Amino acid sequence: GTNVKEADGGVLVLLRVARCASGPGLLKLVSELILMVLEDPASLQQRMENEILALFQPHPQPLPAVEISKLLLPLLSRNPELFEEAVKNVTQRPHGSSEDSVLLEPIPEAERPKGLRRRVS
Repeated sequence: GTNVKEADGGVLVLLRVARCASGPGLLKLVSELILMVLEDPASLQQRMENEILALFQPHPQPLPAVEISKLLLPLLSRNPELFEEAVKNVTQRPHGSSEDSVLLEPIPEAERPKGLRRRVS
């Protein structure tokens, strides 16, 4: 995790930048950066899981694992190990697929561990 003092200093700098912002684009960027600095791993993993599941909406069909990684590269690059864990928590190889299958499908909500039964917003 991030050192609290370092995070506080970074947030203060970002708040100063936001005060001088000349447009909504810069304010959105600053707010995203603040979120990145302060977001705890559990919240980030939940966000990753929601984004992964959203890729399978509205009609769940298997997707290549590499496609999931490409589509969610910004989240993957934030914390690759956490992203891998998120993928394992909410996807599985389609039943009957080969061992070296690179296709993934969402795990049905009822089959996920209790803590992972969350709706995609």
